[in-house]
Amino acid sequence: MDGEDRTPGPVDPSVLTLQGTHRSVAVWDQTVDPAKQLVCRHYTTRFMVGWGIDPRVLAYVEFVGLGGFHRMAYREIDRALVTALAERWRQETHSFHLPVGETTVTLRDVAILTRLPVHGSAVTGHALVDPVGLVGRVLGVQPGPADIRGSGLRTGWVRETFRELPPGADDAQVQRYARAYLFFLISGVLFGNKSGSHLQLIYVQLLDHDWDHIRGYSWGSACLATLYRQLCRASHVGANEIGGPLIVLQFWAWEHIHVGRPGRPAIHRRGEQDQDDQYQAYDAPPLPTPDEAYGCRWVVPRLTHAHAARGLPYYRDALDRLTEDQVTWDPYVPDLVDAMPPHLLDHQAEWRARVPLICFEVVESHLPDRVMRQFGLRQTIPQGCDTSVQLHGIDRRGKGETSWALEHWRFLQLWEQRLEFIVGGDLMQGAMDPDDPYMVWYRRITRRFINPSYAPPSTHYHPAYDIISGYAADMVAMVDALSVSLECGPTRAQVEQVRDMGVATLRRYGHAHLAHRRDGHDGNSQFDLGQSSGGCDPTSPRHAEDYNIHSTAPSGTQEDPSSSQLTPPPPRDPFTTVTHYRRRRVRRRADTQEAGPLPRINESG
Repeated sequence: MDGEDRTPGPVDPSVLTLQGTHRSVAVWDQTVDPAKQLVCRHYTTRFMVGWGIDPRVLAYVEFVGLGGFHRMAYREIDRALVTALAERWRQETHSFHLPVGETTVTLRDVAILTRLPVHGSAVTGHALVDPVGLVGRVLGVQPGPADIRGSGLRTGWVRETFRELPPGADDAQVQRYARAYLFFLISGVLFGNKSGSHLQLIYVQLLDHDWDHIRGYSWGSACLATLYRQLCRASHVGANEIGGPLIVLQFWAWEHIHVGRPGRPAIHRRGEQDQDDQYQAYDAPPLPTPDEAYGCRWVVPRLTHAHAARGLPYYRDALDRLTEDQVTWDPYVPDLVDAMPPHLLDHQAEWRARVPLICFEVVESHLPDRVMRQFGLRQTIPQGCDTSVQLHGIDRRGKGETSWALEHWRFLQLWEQRLEFIVGGDLMQGAMDPDDPYMVWYRRITRRFINPSYAPPSTHYHPAYDIISGYAADMVAMVDALSVSLECGPTRAQVEQVRDMGVATLRRYGHAHLAHRRDGHDGNSQFDLGQSSGGCDPTSPRHAEDYNIHSTAPSGTQEDPSSSQLTPPPPRDPFTTVTHYRRRRVRRRADTQEAGPLPRINESG
């Protein structure tokens, strides 16, 4: 990408009006740790250990339309991939802004991937008058006072009480156990928040009906509303965690974007594809059977060590360099889509409805006109939209007596009228021309780049974060020590040269947030971002006081002063403050020895 315009954008700020508070600003300005990932609140595996789902219970889960989601829910989450996607999510448009255009998770994606019903009543309800009594009525067992905290029911109580269906249970008991598991699946995973210890009692009322009524909810639209809300919150600067149906987001990304799929490094750059055998054809997991949800095909492949080791810098760089051939706008096999149950296919026109999505207090806009290529239609410049900052500020805190069915009645009316808001267009003919009016407009209003560095991460081997941080911390300590030594004045030009090399390295590899210019100095570094440190001018005018180095290097030892190899910090508490440079003790590691080339990633894993 040498010589390419690296202005991140947007040039025209009329669309991305919240850019000033978006997390991409902090990444570009290098004011945050570039490898820090969002904490993904996905507790399914932990809470389901030892919880056997009896086939009779599962039959009710299948009946209400959550069978596909049940099978998908136990997959681990790739935190780095989710974080990289959150950096490109825009609350203003409810879409990911990629180099090739906007894309998003749509009602169509949710219906195909999970087989959650989209057609149906919006998921909402009223204030809970007697939540403990409601639990007793729905689940047949009333929790004790210690099991209730505010509006939450202790997850452990649900698990301990309904973990195993007793032998010889009658149908009434089977139904209670089925409702208990559905309550966990809905409150803990499908609409899960950031708490893993308690399930939200507000969702119990959805199960206080007969099974046909429960089946009549639009679980798919509520799932998507929750995902949108979680992405919107995570996209803001300072956000540290994300919840909701993250497994849907992950499976959607693996289907649509050829970056981050398990088992292979999926990034490529211009001119490199023919030079490296790592770009051999990728064998995706087998397609699902006609009676399975499409996303079930991703349940079997595991996230290998090589896959997880790529980390956030890898994904950030891959998405910055994404090309048209790395995106599949409509990845679903038509024959498998046509094999979906009739109660889903008969209402597929609703998948293109431009309507509000509702889940109790959450109201989010579904905007398919911004991603028409995902429906096989030609993309044109979309109409303006207002996703409402005010609506995004609404939550349930302090609103236990609010009836959300009454609070959002206008949006509920729009949902019921969704067939009046179906978007259409002309069929898509081949790939979009880069000079298409849409792309010319899009390049002006989008945020083009997230990664501020010119230097891409290695496509062969991406070290673990603690090793990368160890190298960066040693460099920080060196810069700090040299800055202090400059106060004595000897060999100033030579010491300045080494000090500037250290600062340039910190910038080039994304750790510039550890070094800050001191105010009141105008020196110019001889090492620009991305330039090799081998060309340093020893007469650089940089002064020692120009930098205020925040040293966070690990404390080391002065034993074995001949050591030329630095020890990475421990993973739990990697850094402690030091005031001068100290050599590190040698500690041989399999992944840092110089006995031979680094092992190549096993692409078949």
